[in-house]
Amino acid sequence: MCLLQHVYTLVYSGGVNGTQRMPRAERREQILAAATVAFARGGFAGTGLADIATEAGVTRVILYRHFES
Repeated sequence: MCLLQHVYTLVYSGGVNGTQRMPRAERREQILAAATVAFARGGFAGTGLADIATEAGVTRVILYRHFES
């Protein structure tokens, strides 16, 4: 499996809409994988929290719960 396939598997492996409750460490990895995809698509300067949240299938509040800043 190539890296991009692995990232997509992490991002889209949740239940319906990828938003099922999962263990904290697993959710954090999913968010990091989604951020990788979002940054690859839009570049660092062109990617915001909303882009990452959308890619991960979570809300911005969830991002802040996993990452303080």
